[in-house]
Amino acid sequence: MFGKRFQRELDMIRDALEDEKGREEFIKYMGPFVDDTVKKFMSDNNLPNVMYEELLPAGWTYLDKALKNYNERAEAMMERKNDVYYFSTYFAWYIKQGVLEYVKAKYPTQIG
Repeated sequence: MFGKRFQRELDMIRDALEDEKGREEFIKYMGPFVDDTVKKFMSDNNLPNVMYEELLPAGWTYLDKALKNYNERAEAMMERKNDVYYFSTYFAWYIKQGVLEYVKAKYPTQIG
């Protein structure tokens, strides 16, 4: 009904919410996406004095919140009460927020 990728990600999200093994597997699955999103944020915001390795952990700051919120929204998506979208679309905002908050706290003159 919603496609294999959607269902696979939803199952992985629920596993990640249930136990540490599921969470670790989900982090491994989303790792390349978080890497790319952090790099794009750095490029879009011209952050030459900030190291990628420093920002990557900030990209994961809101993982748990995103998992919980998306899981709740997924119920509405399955009932056709919300638009259907992949977790990565939803999580991208949380990644950027974590990085933005880190940069603003540590390098207040680097970003507007």
